[in-house]
Order: sequence, then C-alpha cells, then structure tokens
Amino acid sequence: MSAPEPRLSEKQLEETIGQFTVDESSARSCGLDSAEIERIQQGVRAVAAESAQITAKYNEIAGRTGAEPVKALGAEEVEADRSRLEALMTEDYSFVTPFGHNENRERSISVILSGLVHFDSFGHDGFETTEESLHIHGPGAAVLTSTVKMSGSGETKNLRTGEVHEADFTGTYRTTHTYVFEDSHWRLEASQMTEIPSGGEEAVVAHS
Repeated sequence: MSAPEPRLSEKQLEETIGQFTVDESSARSCGLDSAEIERIQQGVRAVAAESAQITAKYNEIAGRTGAEPVKALGAEEVEADRSRLEALMTEDYSFVTPFGHNENRERSISVILSGLVHFDSFGHDGFETTEESLHIHGPGAAVLTSTVKMSGSGETKNLRTGEVHEADFTGTYRTTHTYVFEDSHWRLEASQMTEIPSGGEEAVVAHS
C-alpha cells in the first residue's frame, strides 16, 4: 500500500514532529553502536512523520469543506488510510488524553479520520514541537518525550452527562510516546498528553 501524498513540507514536518534528538545518556547505556542508534531514530521518526501527514490531510479537508472527509474522499480512500494508521500502531495501542481519558487504537484513528479536532496549522503557530528527546532502550524500544505548542479546537463530550461542546485546545503540552519494534516494523505503542498550566509548571516539593 502506498503512503499518502505528502501535504506538509519538510520544514513544516520538522516543526511539527521535531528531529527526534537522541538523549546522550540513553545512547551510551543502551549498548548499541552509532549506526544502530541512527536506524532506530530514523525508524521511529518515520512513524511519526507518516502519522502527521495523514492527520494533516484530514485536517485540511475537514477545514476546507466543512464536512466529514469521507464525503470528499470516498469510503475506499478513507479505509486505506485507516489501514495505514493501524499499521503504524500496535494492536493494543493506548492514548491517555489531556482530559485523562484512555483511548484505544480504533478510537484514536477514528478521531484523526473525522477531522473533528481542528489544528490551525501544522508547524509554527499551529501544532509545533519545541523540545524533544528520544530515549533508546535497546534494539526494540524507544521513548520520545516532547513539549508541544498547539493552537486548535474540537468537540468534546462529557462522559458522565453526555454534554457536547466546542473546546479550545490551544496551549502547551508535555507528551510521551512509546515505540516498539514489532513484526519487523517500528510501531507506536502508547501515548500520553498533559497540558502545562498557563500559570507555569509546578512540582511537588521534596524535603531532604
């Protein structure tokens, strides 16, 4: 299956997902040589890049047409993109959202393909990675921690009351993504996203 036609320039893509800079301490302790580390870095970044391209595609279509992307693309193309996203994630993928809700692979992909979470743009002044560090834990696992600035909105539903409303997602977030090497491919296994309070970060005081 061919990858989706790129809709982000290389500059936009780098601003959106970052460079996946390898943490030096993890590189020293993982026992891998520089060529293996580079292959891991490129492999996990390729997963993020393809996911970002697909997300941008549906974001652009929903924003331009004001309708569900399936109406503009057709069911066959949408299902092809669904299959590609499934291949980028493990079957048991989980995403802990900024609202504390744990979503599975099916739900996470459906949100992307609906285009209902609307980012103002990708890259600077839209969805932008400002800090990132890739921690490599041997040949089959890597963890990316990032700081992301986001400008966008979308509909949210209160799972207790059922109330649906438009939410502003603009803010700065800490993210963690866990990648594993499975069936000869790098895949995203888990993600977590936490908003940094507008008043600044806080930490629990530790007394010696």
